[in-house]
Amino acid sequence: MLLVALLALRIWDPGFIEALRQKSFDIYPLMHPHATRQNLVAAVDTDELSLRSLADAAAAPREG
Repeated sequence: MLLVALLALRIWDPGFIEALRQKSFDIYPLMHPHATRQNLVAAVDTDELSLRSLADAAAAPREG
């Protein structure tokens, strides 16, 4: 019965429930912030010569 009532409340979605839901989405990141990460982007400049040297190194026979 409780599940049906909660489902009906979610479908009906009155204004105060919507406001409460939106406020909880705003507060959640403040309560549980993400860890800051550095260096998320690495810029790599490749040209034909670099690609050729990598291909040659990969094709070279390996010792061992």
